[in-house]
Amino acid sequence: MEKRHLTLKTKIQTYKCMVLPCMLYGSETWNCTKSQIKTLEGTQYRHLRTICGKSWKDKISYYEILKSIQFGPNQNYEWAHEDDPKNTDVKSVETSIRINRLRYAGHIQRMKDNRLPKIMLYGEVNAGQRKPGCPKKSFRECRKEDLKLCRI
Repeated sequence: MEKRHLTLKTKIQTYKCMVLPCMLYGSETWNCTKSQIKTLEGTQYRHLRTICGKSWKDKISYYEILKSIQFGPNQNYEWAHEDDPKNTDVKSVETSIRINRLRYAGHIQRMKDNRLPKIMLYGEVNAGQRKPGCPKKSFRECRKEDLKLCRI
């Protein structure tokens, strides 16, 4: 964004409220491969680099950009929590996808047993094999990996 009269904080809040939800729409059920996550993180890197006014020629790393736009907790409101839109912390795409998957799994876990999403999540197919080209991991395996990374 080349709007010089907008502060960096305002640009990042706009990015978090308008771009990230579109980019991560439906990520609660994704079984991402490393290449897909790398593509999404590259897109986020390009957006954040543009917001910060950096060029690809500046050779600033993805993690340096993520660190440079962290403003810390909102000092005006002690009750501000992680999902507060005024909080300008931007997480990596992989972290956001994992958080979304775990949040969705918790939501389904609390559903009644006769609800279709819960039946589909915990159901199993007794016969057959995956066809070539189908996902290598199921949602259940991704959720186990997320829980292991969160040390739960």
